[in-house]
Amino acid sequence: MKNDFIVLEGIDASGKSTIGSLLADRLGYTFMELNQAELLQGIGLMWPHLQQDVRHLLNLTSLKHTSNRIVSILGNGGGVVCARYLNTVKIYNEEINLYKGIRNVLRPSFDELNLASPDVTIYLEVNEITRRARMRQRSRMSQGDHLMEIDPLRERIKISFRACADFVFDTTFKTPFEIVDDVISSIRPIKTGHKAPILETDNLLL
Repeated sequence: MKNDFIVLEGIDASGKSTIGSLLADRLGYTFMELNQAELLQGIGLMWPHLQQDVRHLLNLTSLKHTSNRIVSILGNGGGVVCARYLNTVKIYNEEINLYKGIRNVLRPSFDELNLASPDVTIYLEVNEITRRARMRQRSRMSQGDHLMEIDPLRERIKISFRACADFVFDTTFKTPFEIVDDVISSIRPIKTGHKAPILETDNLLL
């Protein structure tokens, strides 16, 4: 598994950050998260008032910045586990706009943006009861968190994530350490650049 780039996708509270950090530690890889912290330092409280298309362009800028860092790590012989990547930006933008009745949306590809392409994309599933329980433990909820309370929108986003994944793992009934064991045992045979079939764990709930 030399120089692998592994992406964890999923809705909020599915376990991406926790599992991603543990997975990177086990593999000796760098753990990264796609977030807007650096990008939004000069925007601050303006973010909730921005139009969706403006937010999307800012998200793409953050994505490109993250990709550049990943390319540098891979180029130096390292490996990367990244929580959220292009599919997060693309799927949320498409589904939120469709939910609002906006049909003309940007659908960028890895090639168009000249981004590092993942070797493996993993979708972390979680059932709704567990997701809500995890969300209650958070100190505050973002606008994206509130959008996930809209049942039709949430389910469409989950279906889209599934369609883009090489593997699907349910985080509802297993500990993060057990999920990491399952991921490692499943991705070891994968060679860089080859797409693997979806592997679903037990008790997968939609």
